[in-house]
This record gives sequence, structure tokens and C-alpha cells, in this order.
Amino acid sequence: MYSVEAIVLKRHDYRPQETVLTLFSRDFGIFDAFYRVSRSSPKVDVATFISTSVVTKKWKNTLRDITKVRTLDTQNWDYRTYEFFLWFLACSKRLLPEGNSYINLFDDLKKMYELPWSNKEHLAKIMFLTLRLLVIFGIHQTTQIVGLGSLLERLRHARYE
Repeated sequence: MYSVEAIVLKRHDYRPQETVLTLFSRDFGIFDAFYRVSRSSPKVDVATFISTSVVTKKWKNTLRDITKVRTLDTQNWDYRTYEFFLWFLACSKRLLPEGNSYINLFDDLKKMYELPWSNKEHLAKIMFLTLRLLVIFGIHQTTQIVGLGSLLERLRHARYE
């Protein structure tokens, strides 16, 4: 069993009481884990930051004892900024290979959950994170991913509005 801080990139309801979460953590990168849902368990959705312990048995990761659940403070955001952030998470899930840790990217992403920034500051941070993805994977490889090119174009226009 090991402790993990992670951001939920995807949620898939596997059975009525079991969910498969795709998580992005500082030390383990992207990995999937089962999460047993009960009435007393905290609500975990996409773009949620969690602190938990993970048990690995028979090649299956299972989340136990989620101790902290933090959602984004989106009161100062407009819909477009939230859409950009979710789009960034989707591109990250698609680009980052499973099992590789990206410590700096995770630390920068975690800061989005800690500070109550204004809408323009969040837009700037999302642009920075997107550029970090481009640096990690090279411009030629990432511009061919569906959605990332239009995300960059829309972020560029949003900056000037």
C-alpha cells in the first residue's frame, strides 16, 4: 500500500458500485485504479484532486481511504476557462504514457487547486501547462493530436480578448 496525491483525468462507471478512475500522480504518472463507491464515500469526478492510499493486488490497483478531495475553485472562472482546463486534461491523458512520472507538470497542475486566481491568471497558467506538454513531446508530434491544435489557437485568441 502506498500514499498518492493525484488528479482524476477520467471516470468510468464499471459496475453500479465500482468505478475505474484514470489518475495522474506525481510519482507514478498516469495509472488506472478501481474505486468502490458507497453512500459515505466522497464524490470523485473528473478534474478532482485527491489524496488516497492505493493497494495493488493481482495486477489491479484499488483505492482505499480517500482522505482529501479538493475541487477547483471556479467561482472566478468563465465557462471558456473551465472548458480549456478540461480540454488540457483530456490532451494530457491522451499524450502522457502510463507509468512515467512528470514531476514538474504535476506540481504546476497541483498549484491550480491551491490558489484562488482570477480568470486571466488561470488562462495564462493553462497556456503555460499546454506549452509544457509541447516541450515534453515535441511540436510535430503533438500538433497532429486532434483537438490540441485548436486548443492552442483558441487559447491564443482568448489571451487577446
